[in-house]
Amino acid sequence: MSATEFEALYVAWLKSATLSADGTRYDYEAEWVEPAGVGLPRTVFSLRVGTWNTWHKSVVIVPGYPPEGPQELEFLEPPEVVTPANRKVPYPLHDPLAWSPGDPGTVTTCRISRGDQQDNRAQVVWELRGPAGASEVTVPQPPSGVDAAALLGAEPLNAWIANWDGDTRAASSSVFLLAPQ
Repeated sequence: MSATEFEALYVAWLKSATLSADGTRYDYEAEWVEPAGVGLPRTVFSLRVGTWNTWHKSVVIVPGYPPEGPQELEFLEPPEVVTPANRKVPYPLHDPLAWSPGDPGTVTTCRISRGDQQDNRAQVVWELRGPAGASEVTVPQPPSGVDAAALLGAEPLNAWIANWDGDTRAASSSVFLLAPQ
């Protein structure tokens, strides 16, 4: 299989990162390879605050391989989930969800998945997109021809809110649980 057959091929490894004392920048050292046949490489800068399943994340995507020298990047402010108040207790799927909208002018997405989020085996089963600045959504009932039990399963679902401004910046909330029925 060649590099051109992959949708995403991770070819960089962070060796070290140090956050400045004022928390406004970080210095890092990374190594990467440049495989032959990659036509449109992209570098993804990602900040995560918190630990697994409690973190907020913001990313900036820059065309090309990692550039040399300091980078001036503007990360989006992640949305903060307001409802449900307790992320660890499954919340009714069709009750209203609310969040702080984060950066103005960004498009909001609520993604709902089933399966293990931590080891990347989760399957997105529902995605809701809202207009710029949206701060709430209610997950609708599925269409009458859809077997909701087969689609959603019986286990709690993982959900998160993400804001994005196109193809270059995105930010997401921590994961919260939804009860499928």
